Amino acid sequence: MGKKNKDFSDADHTEHQCNKANEASVDEEKSGFWGTLFATGEDAENSNEFVATDFSDTYATSKLAYINFTPTHTSAGTIRFKGFLTQLSDNFKTQWSGTPAYGRMDEIKTFQNTTRNISVGFSAPAFDLAESKRNLAKVSALMRMLYPVYGNGPGDSATSISKAPLIRVEFANLISSAVSAAGNGGLLGTVDGFTFAPNLEHGFFDPTESYLFPKTINVSFNLTVLHEHIAGWTGDNKWAADTADHFPYIAISEPTEVPEPAAEGAEDDGTTDEDKEATFWQNLNPNHEGGWMNRIVFDDNDGV
Repeated sequence: MGKKNKDFSDADHTEHQCNKANEASVDEEKSGFWGTLFATGEDAENSNEFVATDFSDTYATSKLAYINFTPTHTSAGTIRFKGFLTQLSDNFKTQWSGTPAYGRMDEIKTFQNTTRNISVGFSAPAFDLAESKRNLAKVSALMRMLYPVYGNGPGDSATSISKAPLIRVEFANLISSAVSAAGNGGLLGTVDGFTFAPNLEHGFFDPTESYLFPKTINVSFNLTVLHEHIAGWTGDNKWAADTADHFPYIAISEPTEVPEPAAEGAEDDGTTDEDKEATFWQNLNPNHEGGWMNRIVFDDNDGV
């Protein structure tokens, strides 16, 4: 928040201190790691009022900095979170079988395969109650991706499963399919489970009795990659399948279409924030109008 180059009167000093207090209260609410993108503020137009502003949405959209999850066994659609990564490790491991031979100190090694396992952790922080509700709904949808499709309705018999829960995961050029450009395809694999861990130090929004919405949700998982292309070398020392520039990471940047921001003074398309919110819930869970959490009526003044 900028300071004016003038001598403060007592009234000006009092107003300045109030603004500082407001700013401090916001910082306490959104402190720590998220401070640079989360707890920033600006002067409201024609006013000295401090306004909390979430710049993470703009950054994530302009840079496509989302971690995306797309199930292959159902058409439920892609769930995405802003890329607040807390952990990322990509582990490649070769498997060898050994055959002992008489008189040899070392076993005769025979190559079996090379496997890839990615460990990921990320946080889903909420700027306000509305985003907290959306984050909890998205995490719930993420957990549902781990369940299979049944051929004749749900049942206890494994013989009735028609599709296994394979998931595509994508994050920028670091977790991406080698057979598609960044932003257009996820890395196929099996997920051994998702860990849901609300940050208890950050606390919860509690808009009404018996409902808690975490201000920050920590999620972690392991992805065992399933290769969709030939991974290896040919006899003439060339990488197979023409994926050298995209495997395992996309090291050559490619032009990506980024949505242009609306021009200043451009006509509004008439879509309200309420319409956008309703569309979000409908896309997340088409079976229920608005989704179950959106049907809960909260007072806007609650849960602050």
